[in-house]
Amino acid sequence: MILATNFNRGETRIVVFILVRLLIESGVKIYKYTPGFIHSKTYISDDEYGVVGRINMDYRSLYLHFECGVWMYNCSSVMEMKNDFLKK
Repeated sequence: MILATNFNRGETRIVVFILVRLLIESGVKIYKYTPGFIHSKTYISDDEYGVVGRINMDYRSLYLHFECGVWMYNCSSVMEMKNDFLKK
């Protein structure tokens, strides 16, 4: 997970750092994005599923708003996204 270090709201910072600790304890790797705020999303799961876009994974974004994202399943683009993410 790439996590921005600049947040547009103070409450967001508090919630994020509580959840980050739980994610790290579960084995999730977290990287800090220090240049500023980032709103884009990239999700990869089990090397088969991928999502790219600006959609948040919450009720409001999934059911009430019309944010855009591309869902991919079992295609070469998922592994290309993973390889780009893992480049140092």
